[in-house]
Amino acid sequence: MDEKVIVIGGGFAGLAAAQSLSRSGEPVMLFERKPHLGGRAYSWVDKKTGDEIDNGQHFLMGCYTETLSFLKEIGSTRKLYFQPDLRIDFLDPDRRKSSLACPPLPAPFHVLFGILRMRSLSVFDRLSSLLLGWGLVRSALRRNGTDRETAIEWLRSAGQSEGIRSRLWDIVTLATLNERPERASAKLLVEVIRQALLSDRSKSRMVISRVGLSSLYTDDARRAIESKGGSVRSDASVQQILFDEGRVRGVRLAGGETIAARAIISAVPAPALSAMLPEKVLERLPAVGRCRDLKTSPILSVNIWFDRPLLSQPFVGLHGLDVQWIFNKDRIHSRGDRMGHFLSFVVSNATSFLDRPREEILGRVLSDLRRLIPEAKEAKVLHSVIVMERDATISQTPDTDSIRPGPVTPYRNFFLSGDWTDTGLPATIEGAVRSGRRAARICMEGH
Repeated sequence: MDEKVIVIGGGFAGLAAAQSLSRSGEPVMLFERKPHLGGRAYSWVDKKTGDEIDNGQHFLMGCYTETLSFLKEIGSTRKLYFQPDLRIDFLDPDRRKSSLACPPLPAPFHVLFGILRMRSLSVFDRLSSLLLGWGLVRSALRRNGTDRETAIEWLRSAGQSEGIRSRLWDIVTLATLNERPERASAKLLVEVIRQALLSDRSKSRMVISRVGLSSLYTDDARRAIESKGGSVRSDASVQQILFDEGRVRGVRLAGGETIAARAIISAVPAPALSAMLPEKVLERLPAVGRCRDLKTSPILSVNIWFDRPLLSQPFVGLHGLDVQWIFNKDRIHSRGDRMGHFLSFVVSNATSFLDRPREEILGRVLSDLRRLIPEAKEAKVLHSVIVMERDATISQTPDTDSIRPGPVTPYRNFFLSGDWTDTGLPATIEGAVRSGRRAARICMEGH
């Protein structure tokens, strides 16, 4: 029997890599150590309510071209909702409602006009948005101009006022980089703005899954891989990657089973990969060791079921509070007659919530909600589920950018993927999928 390409890790990166390989006729075998697929983007069914809960609320955008292509290939796009044009409704403690509602104009004019119509911004704040385009052009002309800058330094240099930063760009930075603007990488923020807001109108629109994350892609990806002769094994932990004379030759599983490989694609985080590598191999992959020791940034999701509806929009962004987003699962999911009215609250870069008691976390979220929506003071909490992803992403600072490795290693048949690798993007679903498909392509080309 011919040796297969082994993919280690069953999240977006690993499934995208395995699907690309199997679709091209490559024999592939994927191993996932957990009983379920999904990596750090999965969901499960809450026993009390029957609702599917994501380990962290994710949204896609039209600029997620690799992700949308992957989902189309596995037959999952029917499970997505596509905004006709970008629209984000905002709430703040002063109960002022505002929207970034972009008209159907060519990019970047649709975003510019959307910002100019935001009622929460002063006239000065709106006019400062006119300077953003020049700031981007200048950054593009300056070679490596943003490499050492933080997001807030770059936004200031692009002429963005404090008002527009706090009411728009800080929220964008937290949502896409999961890091505070004073620490986040300007280089990555510039790339997000270029791809999402300035390239094509359709790429700026929000794309939301109508189902839980696992239901969106894991089973469909497994079926797509297996339909082409590949295999997917969950609850199968790779203990060690085996090397011989400058190349990988296979893996050893936790139970002792050894499986030969023609090539291997790693699609697991750097700490997990480091544990699988012999010390001599790790010495030849210094970027993996450095990324293993990087700080991570947590994401908090607080899921609450109320006795009454409190939100009409599918989602809203928030100003000046601990919580940055509220997702209305009554609108997003087809919940039928399940218990209560389901809202999911998201806090990116949730370091201030780490190790806090459950009651304190719930209290802070409810306090934010009641400041925004007076009716929430009378609403009864029927049920709640708190999810803290402590290592949701690497901390994406200017220092991080320079050490993320590419897909190729000194071993000619061993390749790296995952959102932590150098994808040119923040550690997002799109970055993960892009890295997996790129690693698969390079593997098939025989590099």
